[in-house]
Amino acid sequence: MKAWMRYVLFLGSACFFLTAASVSAVTIDDFKDGDTSVTVDPGAQGFLAEPTATAVGGYRKLTVVNLEPLGSGSTRQVTAEVYTPGTGVFAHSQNALTHGTSTLRWDGTNLTTNEVFPSGAIDLTHDGSTAFVLQIESVDLPGATVSITVTDATDPTKTSTVTKALPEVADYSSTVPPVDLPPVDLEIPFADFSGAASFATVGAISMTFDGSVIANLDLIISNFGTNGCTDRIPTNGMNVYDDCGVCEGGNADKDVCNVCFGDGTSCLDCAGTPFGTATKDVCGVCQGSGTSCLD
Repeated sequence: MKAWMRYVLFLGSACFFLTAASVSAVTIDDFKDGDTSVTVDPGAQGFLAEPTATAVGGYRKLTVVNLEPLGSGSTRQVTAEVYTPGTGVFAHSQNALTHGTSTLRWDGTNLTTNEVFPSGAIDLTHDGSTAFVLQIESVDLPGATVSITVTDATDPTKTSTVTKALPEVADYSSTVPPVDLPPVDLEIPFADFSGAASFATVGAISMTFDGSVIANLDLIISNFGTNGCTDRIPTNGMNVYDDCGVCEGGNADKDVCNVCFGDGTSCLDCAGTPFGTATKDVCGVCQGSGTSCLD
């Protein structure tokens, strides 16, 4: 049984063994909505797009390519699937002696062509994010890579791309009994990308898992997001920092005098009333008549 299938069965029958997954900031996709599955025979490629309420842009587009020669055997298949029950995962699986790739793209609702987000550019830096975070449940063999491409909404000809090696991560769901291990977070800094696209005006994002140099690869991903301070999807003009510079703070750090991190005394009058009008007389008495200290 393939590793991703064991993992799915494990989620359905023994989810109490799982620890709470780490949470990314802005979620590009948590794979909890929009079941998607594509299986491709040698020499072919498959495409499927599904609406999803839990991914940027509202649609997830999946392209799977089988790199084996046409007619090399019906068992040499490549499968990519989003399985939403439980935690939600994306799984890429290559059968024995099989090489292939799978590409996820988030850009909008047009199912047949690439585009930019219909709602306009999103700012991935608005909450202090400096990197993508890929939450890895398992990668059973070394040698696979992931490539991420960002398209600029202001000029779709501008893109920025990076390729990273995927770490080998044990599939703890197949252990008997299952071992309670957390997923591995692969952080991919924006600074490592090459190209002209701006992360402050993102119009589309694509991610390719490449098993072209390694056969029989299985990998499982449970979240793709950023490392900032909020999980709100950024929109034009969004400011998640309050007046005190606290992310999602809601100005809770202002005192009664409207001073950030103040002690609540800077605006008190002598009677202790914020922004009050009570004053001390010449004798130092609050609201006094000015006679208590006279000869």
